[in-house]
Amino acid sequence: MKPAADGFAGWSIARLNEGYRSGAVSPVEVARWAAAEAEAINARHGTVLTHVAAQEALAAARASEARWCASRPLGPLDGVPATIKNLFAVKGWPLDFCSLTVTPGAGPQDDAPPVARLREAGAVLLGYTAAPEFSWKLVTDSARYGVTRNPHDATRSAGGSSGGAAVAAAAGLAPLNVASDAAGSIRIPAAFCGVFGMKPTFGTVAAYPAGPLTHVGPLARRVADAARLLDVLGRPDRRDWYNTPFDRADAFSHALGRDIAGLRVAYAPSLCGLQADPEVERRVAAGVRHLEALGAEIAEAEPDLPDPRRVGQVFFSGGYRARLAAMDDAARAQVDPGLRRLAEEAARFTADDIRQAHDTRYRLGAALCAFFMRHDVLVTPTAAVPALPLGRNAPAGHLEHDLTGWSVFTYTFNLAQNPAASLPCGRTAAGLPVGMQIVGRKFDDARVLAVAAALERAGVDAA
Repeated sequence: MKPAADGFAGWSIARLNEGYRSGAVSPVEVARWAAAEAEAINARHGTVLTHVAAQEALAAARASEARWCASRPLGPLDGVPATIKNLFAVKGWPLDFCSLTVTPGAGPQDDAPPVARLREAGAVLLGYTAAPEFSWKLVTDSARYGVTRNPHDATRSAGGSSGGAAVAAAAGLAPLNVASDAAGSIRIPAAFCGVFGMKPTFGTVAAYPAGPLTHVGPLARRVADAARLLDVLGRPDRRDWYNTPFDRADAFSHALGRDIAGLRVAYAPSLCGLQADPEVERRVAAGVRHLEALGAEIAEAEPDLPDPRRVGQVFFSGGYRARLAAMDDAARAQVDPGLRRLAEEAARFTADDIRQAHDTRYRLGAALCAFFMRHDVLVTPTAAVPALPLGRNAPAGHLEHDLTGWSVFTYTFNLAQNPAASLPCGRTAAGLPVGMQIVGRKFDDARVLAVAAALERAGVDAA
């Protein structure tokens, strides 16, 4: 089992495990290739990795190789390359949040919970992936690192804020790519780059520090690889007050072979007044027909929800206002102008605005709970448009600093804490990927994965 001419690009966890077990492939060989390929990917797609830990990765690969040779691997992730979004602490790595205002120094002294779980599983940590400054927007560019380009069209965005992780997945650099999602930051780059991305139920994967909207999850080329990663990331960490880990050791991967015949699927081509681009809508509708062919019961049904936009503005901008308020004037002047505008607008919110936002969030969550009593999953477009042109933060007709206006398909389910995944479902006429979003009731992550895996097997991404 020797690598192809393009090295180990796109190898799955299962294929790597087979090679490691038989001795045909070494974790050291894979780590060397991945470190070199990371630099090549940066050259092709702009900044995808902001830091490559080549020597550390090689040392971890040698330790993994010894375990595989002794037939004592730590599990399926042992020796598998992994990337980490430049938002999570990795001991000794230069965590700068892709901002000119941060000087990393010696780097963090401790690993964030997802990183700690990967180390325990023997994964080979390759480097940090690019994000916008403080992960504030849904495209990936920053004054510090420049732009991250879409692998399907260099004039288009990779999406954000986990754009670097999505490109790393699409390019086949690593099967494991850890990212975060507070408004669509996993699912939108997954849709733009044509890969699978999932935010599990809020609190399933521990984070520290933790935020009230942020879900931690995977970006991967295959549903099975994402599920294997979630099996590990879902292990508990007492530092996160929100953490509600699953009890099963294989809580995610055990769902992949489930039959979905008879599943009650609601299809909503629009949500809260947001309409998808016609090409996007057609591709998602074709994906829904795949579900029908697999035996699911389809009903076109949009949940009746309070408008989440104002709620999103209150919740999302408030945290950034506090972050920028802690800076001096010189540092604040270096911040992305759009982020400054977002933080400044938060100053207008009153205590009554905040109270109403909490009340609306509760009503939204309650409405979705009632909706999921009648339906097992909800399918929508992931993003209303294909990948944005470089230099744009939002589609035409939306304010450049307003995330919540065009991310209704994704942001709504951060407010409600539901599990939601984006699966590629074909291309536009211009060759840009389209993502279909699969949303489940809270804690029913297994069903979301089962639907995604069934669609993947059925070839939903075929042009």
